[in-house]
Amino acid sequence: MMKKPLIGIAANLSYVDMGNRGSSARNYVGTTYVKSVEMAGGVPVILPNLQDAALLERQVEMLDGVILSGGADLDPRLYGEQPIDELGFVNLEVDQFYLDLIHTCEKLGKPVLGICKGCQAVNVAYGGTLYQDLKAQGATKFKHVGDAPGRYPCHMAKISEESKFLSFLPQQVDVNSFHHQAVKQAADGFTVAATAHDGVIEAIERMEPTPVIGIQWHPEAMTAGGNEQMKSLFEHFFALCSK
Repeated sequence: MMKKPLIGIAANLSYVDMGNRGSSARNYVGTTYVKSVEMAGGVPVILPNLQDAALLERQVEMLDGVILSGGADLDPRLYGEQPIDELGFVNLEVDQFYLDLIHTCEKLGKPVLGICKGCQAVNVAYGGTLYQDLKAQGATKFKHVGDAPGRYPCHMAKISEESKFLSFLPQQVDVNSFHHQAVKQAADGFTVAATAHDGVIEAIERMEPTPVIGIQWHPEAMTAGGNEQMKSLFEHFFALCSK
């Protein structure tokens, strides 16, 4: 029986009001990330925010692959821009952790799957840029923040014929959507693997030397809701992690 891959899930930070004791920072991962990894045949491990490079490397050494979960906006200074009015909440501590984690995975040859903010972090880590706000910067007039529960699709994505990772999906697939930022200029060496109906980039990939994939929608929410296509996305990623 094949050993199940050990998959690290990068945590975000939240801040809980403790009344007269001030606020308390907590590492957290959405339950759908944990559930989707389990459903697709992986063993989930939550990765807390670490700033110590040696500790981070030791942690990643034990893993077969890493998933970067969604979260707040990325600080635009990380890709050479100043913030515009429509930029949302940013947390540079989390942003730097994501970038350090990506570079550590690159160093150790561990596959990476970035989801939503994780996709954007992948692009920035390798020198790409982002739209700080899709509508404010004229990238689309269409809705990319769905109001339905996460398991339901919001719009269509077109899979590129050049995509190797997403080639198991049909040419057009329904996806959910909860973002106002997105990849603007894909990083050198990356293929645009999927776009929305309005041209907004929905997925990027670099398969060699180590697979690094960014998915702008939330396959973990759809997987946890019973979507078999999105479960297959994780299964395909875990197959890469098991090689």
